[in-house]
Amino acid sequence: MNVVCYGQPQGQAFGDVLARLQKTHPEFGLELHQSLDSFVSRLRQPGRTIALVLLYIVDRKSLSDLLEVRRLLNDLPVVILLNGQESDLIQRSHELRPRVILYPCWEAEEICSVIQRCIDKSCGRDAMQGLTARSKESTEDHGRGRKRNRQTE
Repeated sequence: MNVVCYGQPQGQAFGDVLARLQKTHPEFGLELHQSLDSFVSRLRQPGRTIALVLLYIVDRKSLSDLLEVRRLLNDLPVVILLNGQESDLIQRSHELRPRVILYPCWEAEEICSVIQRCIDKSCGRDAMQGLTARSKESTEDHGRGRKRNRQTE
């Protein structure tokens, strides 16, 4: 499962978070997309294995760009690192339906900890969905076997 990031690592907070995640969790398969086209292309890949999407929103323009493609984020856990605390930016960010909105004033360690918990939840959810699907298939197969046995008796 990969962590797909979108944003310009111009701010120290975003750069620090990315560096810390790469160092402490290389298993995340961290992907950084700095262009919207690259990011959208990644989200459109079939059979995507995305544990989490981390969005670094620096201004209204970057938020507007993301709002235009928000339908691609509908089934993905989203974490937003919001550069600034302007009320309209915060309100509009909620349209992306994030699990959490974080701020650069937090320590990189705290931000990474929150991201880790979101990934754990996401991977746990995916594992549970897989178990449910396998359990359902097993139950259906088992039920069919009984019917066949009854018919042959």
